[in-house]
Amino acid sequence: MNPNVRAVLTGASVDIGGSTFIGGVASVLFIAVLSANGASQQQLYAVLYSSTGFLLALSLLGLFFNALGGYVAARLAGQQHKIIGAASAGPCLFLSLLSLLNPLPNYYPLWVIVVGWLFCVPFG
Repeated sequence: MNPNVRAVLTGASVDIGGSTFIGGVASVLFIAVLSANGASQQQLYAVLYSSTGFLLALSLLGLFFNALGGYVAARLAGQQHKIIGAASAGPCLFLSLLSLLNPLPNYYPLWVIVVGWLFCVPFG
């Protein structure tokens, strides 16, 4: 396998894996705090997907892991750092496009999706 392709795929794995893991842990902790206060399941979902602070924190964490994945990809490639780092955001963009094309409802507000699309490649 081409070393540049391996670097891009490794960076994308760091980005997607880290974002998914930390986002899942943060969501579970957020729900645990809310349910400890006696919130019902419907209230939990309503607050989880409408809390601007929580969604902003998740977006920033996702962009952090995007930058980390771009850094890992660039370091592994050893050349063309900006191009390889930006290319590591490609699989992330592709997966977010697939999630938008999903016929099931998307619970995230449009601004979260737009922020992800606009800053994904520059952070990579």
